[in-house]
Amino acid sequence: MINSLGNRVRPTDTAAVLKLTARIIDESGIVQTLESAAKTKGPAGAPPRYGQYTARGVLIAMFHAVFAGRPASLAEVCALIWTDYTDDQLKFIGMPDIRTTERLAVLTADAAAWRNEHQRLWQFVRRMLDPMDDTPRAANARTGRTASKAAQQKAAITMAPQTELRRKVLNDLITATIDRSLLDDWKGDLAIDEHVVHVSKAFTNYYDDKGMKASATPMANFYKKQNRVGAGWSVGLTRAVATSRPYGRRVPTVCVALDINGSSPGSAEAAKRCLDQFKSSPIRPTKGRNDRTHLVTDQAYSRTTLFNADVLERGYTLLMHYPNDARIRLLHDLGRVIDPEETEPGPFMYRGTILCPAAAHLLRQAGPEAPTPGDTPQHAARFNEHQEALRHCEMPLNGLPQVTINRAPGRPSKTTTAEPERVIKLRVQCPAAKGKVRCAIRSAIQGDGSFEDPATQRLPDLSGSAPIEQWPLVCENANTTIVLTPRQFTQYQPVMEGSWEHQDWMSCNRSRDEGFNSVLTSTEGGNLQDRSVYGRRNPMVSLTIAFSVARANIKIQERWREAVRNNGGVAPNEPRVGQEGNHDGRVAAA
Repeated sequence: MINSLGNRVRPTDTAAVLKLTARIIDESGIVQTLESAAKTKGPAGAPPRYGQYTARGVLIAMFHAVFAGRPASLAEVCALIWTDYTDDQLKFIGMPDIRTTERLAVLTADAAAWRNEHQRLWQFVRRMLDPMDDTPRAANARTGRTASKAAQQKAAITMAPQTELRRKVLNDLITATIDRSLLDDWKGDLAIDEHVVHVSKAFTNYYDDKGMKASATPMANFYKKQNRVGAGWSVGLTRAVATSRPYGRRVPTVCVALDINGSSPGSAEAAKRCLDQFKSSPIRPTKGRNDRTHLVTDQAYSRTTLFNADVLERGYTLLMHYPNDARIRLLHDLGRVIDPEETEPGPFMYRGTILCPAAAHLLRQAGPEAPTPGDTPQHAARFNEHQEALRHCEMPLNGLPQVTINRAPGRPSKTTTAEPERVIKLRVQCPAAKGKVRCAIRSAIQGDGSFEDPATQRLPDLSGSAPIEQWPLVCENANTTIVLTPRQFTQYQPVMEGSWEHQDWMSCNRSRDEGFNSVLTSTEGGNLQDRSVYGRRNPMVSLTIAFSVARANIKIQERWREAVRNNGGVAPNEPRVGQEGNHDGRVAAA
């Protein structure tokens, strides 16, 4: 550690940090984005009296302040530029004429001159960030919550271009921090979650908050459900991180897209904006038409009715936990969805997956709950037996679900003004027709005697739940198309919730997702702590958080390279590699 010109202790690796932060700022292109969107200034006016700040130099200094774990404030940026950086470093960041010996002497001796210089920097930053400034009301104005909410709703319409530019700048910055060579084996799977950052003192006592004033930070919302530090005014960071599949090799859990807005338990709109931003990202892997890309979320997002269909329309298959709510129905009879005149039950949607009518007897009563570390081996064996029986009844998909428009047959009416209905089509296969099980109903329909065939006796028998002389319409075809509305599609997922595979997927991806949060808040990582956001207006709040995310990405990639070196130069495996389908082995291990 060495002392700066202002007798401030600063790290000795300033040159290396500046080189890294400058490369990221340059590769992101955010300086050119802001300068091209800025209002052009005419040639009128007196020539500048002092050296001028530049967007590139100020952004590098802001990133450096966050990178070094210092307060992300303009006061810190001003001190970095005027007292910490050497002349060569100022020249490197593009401001060689900003500091002269005479001007520095005046600032050091006169506190009023220092305050004026800080104000000059503040005015420059305000002009620099004006194209992306979507602050709905005056910062630090303690207005009522009703007026603040009305201002936010109005700004969402009138300041939409500024909001879009702000999101583009933030995501371009995050993309520039990622080494694409580390994601060569990545399949494109994502996990999305929201991290709450307090911007004011937390309130640990419960009280009626309806009459309180709005926060001095216009972007912030009052978030009650925060058990970690209490309720308070906070900003929500919704971010999408790269994740791996539970039975393959790991990938670095870096943030690939983010959205910053008011805090919430889990904003589906912010999650969809992350997916939209990532759609045009250069690091998004290419995939084939039938390649499935997964999105893993917690139960907060599964409460939103249309979220699953919206995610599917963006090319992702949702994997989720359902809320612990007795009002949530986990069993749905789809017989009348296929044929309104159907009288026999089935097929079913149970815990997200499609089961054939043979599962009726298994669904009449609830099966055993998933085993926990304190349960007996007998309970794990009962759970495994029930899961195996349900798994035999699963109707596999023939292709991926498709979002389409349900148009009425014939020519469209000229007087119709209603928008066509959006539906989801699932092409499912009979498990007996696919050769995975044997079924007397299917054999009787086809008349091929496959049920009595000695070659099929080793397959599970699904025919004991329904009379052969009466069967649902779905049993008459090897393939059936099920058309669901977005509301009916809300709970669908390709893996049954509560099964071994679902637990593997959720524990693998959710643990990696929470691991990113740990790096983001640690002092060695992003150092994003509660009340570490010093800005008030939306651009400064967003940049402060985005720089912390960028720092966390850098730290995660450093640890990843070390993990690869320690693993002989190859990416380490997930802990559940080799466990796919090994249900009996898990019961034995219990």
